Amino acid sequence: MERYLFPVERVSFSPDAAVPELSRFSRRARRAGGNETPREGFTLIEMMIVIVILGVLAAIAINLTFKMTGKAYEDTLKSDLSQAYKASLLYHNDHPQGNVTPQILRENGYCPSDDVALTVVDGSMDGLRITATHPGVQGKVYEVDHNGRIFEQ
Repeated sequence: MERYLFPVERVSFSPDAAVPELSRFSRRARRAGGNETPREGFTLIEMMIVIVILGVLAAIAINLTFKMTGKAYEDTLKSDLSQAYKASLLYHNDHPQGNVTPQILRENGYCPSDDVALTVVDGSMDGLRITATHPGVQGKVYEVDHNGRIFEQ
């Protein structure tokens, strides 16, 4: 059974009739040695188009992956600040006049995430300010205030 990518017209003709126009495959086959069956496989342009499409899809996927990684680091910073704020509330409940430090936060339940740098700017109960940074989120510093609001500086 012969397979063609597009319909090929079969023409029967007499020796004295005009020669009909040959299909693309017939011309190629005749040049290749007279075999009338078309070659199977993909052309170079078809392969190039597939490679370009795959490249575009890969670029989109890589870009989205990097965006999602940055978002995950930001969420980690916010989570750590929320944890540190709750640990400071526990400390200030027992020591209303005391100032929190990173060590005191750890003693009251704060467990830092990997690569998060936490800084206590003001450890008093009324002026509490804690900042956090992560190397994966360059140029962004998040802060929690004495009311528990987390925001980007």
